[in-house]
Amino acid sequence: MGNNNNVNKNTKYATLFMTLIIITMIISVSRAIPIYIGIPLLLIFIGFESFFISKATKAKKKGD
Repeated sequence: MGNNNNVNKNTKYATLFMTLIIITMIISVSRAIPIYIGIPLLLIFIGFESFFISKATKAKKKGD
C-alpha cells in the first residue's frame, strides 16, 4: 500500500505538468509569450512530466 501513495503522488505531478504544457501551448499560439521562450518551457515541462510518469510506473511495478 505504501507504493500506491507514490504512484498517486507522481501521477498528480505528471498531471500538473501536462496542464502546464497545455497552458504554455495555448499562450504560445496566441503570441502572448514569444516562441523562443515558449519552446524551451515546453521542453522543460515535457521532461519533468516524463520523469514523473517513469517514477510512477516504477513504483507501480515494484508494488505488483
